[in-house]
Amino acid sequence: QEEAKLNLARTELEKKQAEFQTGLSQYKSQEALYKAGLAQYQSAAEALNAKQAEYDAGLAQYQSGQAPLRNKQPEFQAGQAQSA
Repeated sequence: QEEAKLNLARTELEKKQAEFQTGLSQYKSQEALYKAGLAQYQSAAEALNAKQAEYDAGLAQYQSGQAPLRNKQPEFQAGQAQSA
């Protein structure tokens, strides 16, 4: 009787250990997927930041080029008026 109880308890313990190991494996698998996704996200964010910096630099260059053109516009219009 006592040995049967022990065997039943051992079987239950082994079953719980197997369930735990399965759960742990699933957790580790999900953790690896999460880490891979996070690395992908961080890489994309860094690439986006680099593109934003390129865009900002290009915009600044464009805007600095526009200022001299705007300054020349009155001269250009005056020249057009004289030509007409």
